[in-house]
Amino acid sequence: MLDDLYRTRERLSKEEIFKRAEAEPIPPDWMYYFRHLPEGMYTRKELVETINRMIKERGREQALGLIPR
Repeated sequence: MLDDLYRTRERLSKEEIFKRAEAEPIPPDWMYYFRHLPEGMYTRKELVETINRMIKERGREQALGLIPR
């Protein structure tokens, strides 16, 4: 999904990312992180780093894994 998200643009807003994520068949456990992204504009790398950090902060890396860079 992330590759498709960033196919045409380098940076996307939280709102754009969330709208596109909502349109995908993403499990609720993962949607939590898209829903709770801090406001801002994200490159693909920044988005992955932010979501992975959020997963680690909640201690969910064993249950969910991390997004590959």
